Amino acid sequence: MRIIFPVIGLLVLSAGLTAAQEPAENRSDPLFHGPEVAEAGDLANSTFVGGLGIVVLEPVIGEEGNVESVKLIRSTPGLESWAVSAVKAWKFRPAMINGKPSRSRTTVVAVFNRGYNVPPAISLPPLAEHQGDEDRQKNEDDANLPDFSPALPTDVVIPEYPIMSVLTTTVVLRVELESTGEIHSVSPLRDVAAFSPRAVAAVKEWEFSPATSKGQPAPSKLTVAVFFAPAPSNLD
Repeated sequence: MRIIFPVIGLLVLSAGLTAAQEPAENRSDPLFHGPEVAEAGDLANSTFVGGLGIVVLEPVIGEEGNVESVKLIRSTPGLESWAVSAVKAWKFRPAMINGKPSRSRTTVVAVFNRGYNVPPAISLPPLAEHQGDEDRQKNEDDANLPDFSPALPTDVVIPEYPIMSVLTTTVVLRVELESTGEIHSVSPLRDVAAFSPRAVAAVKEWEFSPATSKGQPAPSKLTVAVFFAPAPSNLD
């Protein structure tokens, strides 16, 4: 299932923010606004047989909001194909520079939890050793991207799967970060009752390295998508 996030609702919400509540990115540099998810499908489906894991991706978003390429940063083995395939089909609102659409990088973190009511502590998987052919072909185009490096997670907590649930779903969150990498806010873009509060609570415990703009730490936003599926025994 694919969810389209309305533009009007987001604009109304932003207009009503106080200075303290305003997204950190907007308060720092009103001339640059990073891309945001506009339409997102599930990370996986009922055929998913994995367990617990993390995939960190860096997609390049075009001026029309399409995903031009996806760079794999980190991945629990076996999960990268699910995450990359899903994110390639997403639609974004493009980054804006001086009010004009611009190509830009962003970070998408995909979390997978198949039936863990009390997830064990998990470390981030190692950095990917190489890029795919598609990413190599895009390297020449990197000169046309803004001098902006997205924030990345350095420590994560896996959201728990609700006890007694049998639902398979994906929650999508927007995470706003300060220039220090500290979390400014975590809010659902794709809200699923009983699952979203668990996802938000877990992500609020994460730690991040900050984004940089022209070599300096900068406020930013990124996307976290959490795939929840019941354990096989729950389906019997």
